Amino acid sequence: MRTLAQPYTGSFDGTLPNMRRSYDRYFATGLYGSRYPVPNPHLLKVILRELGPAGGRILDFGCGSGRYALALARHRQIEVLAYDISAVATQELRRHAEEMAPAGLLPGKLEILCGGFEDLERRLEGDPGFDLVALLFGVLGHIPKRERRVAVLRSLRLRLRPGGRLLVTVPNRVRRFQAEQRACVDLVRRGVLEPGDIQYQRHSGNEPIDLFYHLYSPAEFRAELADAGFAAPSLQSESVLSESAVLASPAYAWLDAALRRVTPVSLAYGMVAVAQPVAVPAT
Repeated sequence: MRTLAQPYTGSFDGTLPNMRRSYDRYFATGLYGSRYPVPNPHLLKVILRELGPAGGRILDFGCGSGRYALALARHRQIEVLAYDISAVATQELRRHAEEMAPAGLLPGKLEILCGGFEDLERRLEGDPGFDLVALLFGVLGHIPKRERRVAVLRSLRLRLRPGGRLLVTVPNRVRRFQAEQRACVDLVRRGVLEPGDIQYQRHSGNEPIDLFYHLYSPAEFRAELADAGFAAPSLQSESVLSESAVLASPAYAWLDAALRRVTPVSLAYGMVAVAQPVAVPAT
């Protein structure tokens, strides 16, 4: 059974969907896992390159059912804190980890946390910090309101060790959800949604799952990072083909690698930034 993205057709009154509830349902159907069963190989290489051969600590913010967290914890020198708001997703991650650990497939360290952002902040009180904080496959775009996204990024910046970096991917506005953007034009014009916001649904059988997404331009992506206290990063393509296509076969992954070399980031399906905090001048 396929899950389809469709414009929002309900009686939208300005109340955004409960993303925790929506993603619990999305993961419970098994459809998310069938569409995105493994990491994007290119992005996984980027993460491992940023950590380097010595490894380090990484916060996987919005880990879902752990397709990246589990791949990273296969490396003995990597310590992962996997965090998500979805209980269904993190339960699935725990199950996979419990199956893999006895076979020695997770030599790295993996900690799993489910809860609201306040639960993550409580867990991180007194924490020594991370070499890399990662928000992967558009997690940032599921946070409504620009000021809230910037506030989350600022908080995460404070969790970086000296020399630590933020790695974040976002969906490209010119490549994603064109019909949904057209359907939300009136909501944006009335100020119910911000420019780049969409309200849409995914369908499992006859049951719609209400979702929210914020889609980015390269300039807006850089601006939000700057407002959160990060130096201007160079952007690269997460993929040019859709994520589900890249994961469908090695041939599509090869084609996507070739397209990334010649396609400007402004036309990418998703954009990646590796950003460092702005250096504070010595006094």
